[in-house]
Amino acid sequence: MSLTALILQTFLFFLTLWLGSYLIARDPRRLQLWLAGAGMITFAFGLAATLLEPFAPTADLTLNLVNAKRLFVLLPALFWLGAIIWLIPNQAAWEDRYGRQRFL
Repeated sequence: MSLTALILQTFLFFLTLWLGSYLIARDPRRLQLWLAGAGMITFAFGLAATLLEPFAPTADLTLNLVNAKRLFVLLPALFWLGAIIWLIPNQAAWEDRYGRQRFL
C-alpha cells in the first residue's frame, strides 16, 4: 500500500467517523439521524478494517479483519435503508398534501 493511499484512507476514516458522530449528536431524539449516523460510523469501521488488514501480524488476525469487513459492508446499507424508510411520509400526510386523486 502506498503512502498516499494510506493517508487518503486514514483521512476518509476520520471524516466518516466525525460525520456519523455529528449526525447522532446533532439531535439525539431523531431516529433518522441515529440511523444515518450509525451507517456512517459502521462505514468508518469498515474502512478501518480495510486499512489495518495489510498490517496484521498474523493470518488469524487478517481473517478476523476480513470477516469484520464483510459485516461492516452490509451494516451501513441496512442503516441507510432504515433511514430512508423512516423518511417516507405516512398515508395521512400524503392525502393531506395531495388530496384524494383517483386515476382511471
